[in-house]
Amino acid sequence: MPTLGTAGSMSIAPGGLVTGWAAHTPDSDGTMNRRNTRQTVCVLADGELIGRVVAQQHNTGSVADGYDAEHGYSFQLPSELLDGVTIHTIAVALQGGDGVFASRTGVLS
Repeated sequence: MPTLGTAGSMSIAPGGLVTGWAAHTPDSDGTMNRRNTRQTVCVLADGELIGRVVAQQHNTGSVADGYDAEHGYSFQLPSELLDGVTIHTIAVALQGGDGVFASRTGVLS
């Protein structure tokens, strides 16, 4: 199975709600046959997997030529990461993709 490229975004709101969009970029053969296939986003905290969510929510931020608008995702971070003191790195990657496509480091609350 070919490795999938990734396009996407991530933001973290106060209260720990991670939102963004994720889509798969051209297949290794150059086609876009799977561009609107729903992808599983892996959410990592400090390098550890803390959850998965399917990117299938409506999100106008993901609208681009050849893509539909159903690539949004959201994930609530666990409260133990939101102490307002400890620095954490939150990252997102497509399951089976080409690695982390977005990350943020800082104190969460």
